[in-house]
Amino acid sequence: MEYRNVALGKPTSQSSTWGSGPSNIAVDGDTDGKYYDGVRVHVTHTAGTEASWLEVDLLDSYSISQINLYGRTDCCSGRSKDMMITILNDGIEVWSYHQGGVTPPDKLVLDKEDFGAVILVGNKVRVSLSSNLILSISELEVISPLLAPPWEGTTTYDRHFKYSAHTYIGTGAISGLDGHFEGFYQDRKFQFQKNYFEESRKTNGGE
Repeated sequence: MEYRNVALGKPTSQSSTWGSGPSNIAVDGDTDGKYYDGVRVHVTHTAGTEASWLEVDLLDSYSISQINLYGRTDCCSGRSKDMMITILNDGIEVWSYHQGGVTPPDKLVLDKEDFGAVILVGNKVRVSLSSNLILSISELEVISPLLAPPWEGTTTYDRHFKYSAHTYIGTGAISGLDGHFEGFYQDRKFQFQKNYFEESRKTNGGE
């Protein structure tokens, strides 16, 4: 199984910004934890005037198998000892983690052991503090399995149908690729799709 960081380069926002520490630094692929190395800034930095948070919008819903959070390493890591990490899907909280008053490691890894052995699906990840302490993040990685193309290993008919069902429904759900009609929307457009591909199968000699 291959995996990818679905947060890389995605839109970000944060509660406030101090100096040269904007939120997009958290998804630029750079895990250097030093705030400033004489050339560039590597870490986000809120102003600390309100309860701090940073959020990444994944732009789609993904199965999430792991979260890696890289913190600031040259100073002040204790500021994140009460941080909360939350996965949301369409505005609904599906999972959260609290650091529990313990200073986190330079790289905090949260995976299936922390998720409770369930498949988590989300389109946003938020890191927050309940206090007005400064929030600093070097990198936030959201790891998702890289699925094979839906037509891989299928017949011509299955390829046509699965691709059409997936793009028409537009949910990104794995169930939209199982080749079954039962449970899908029963409107005229989808019925047309079904009829069309039935005819396509006959034309292709039953492939």
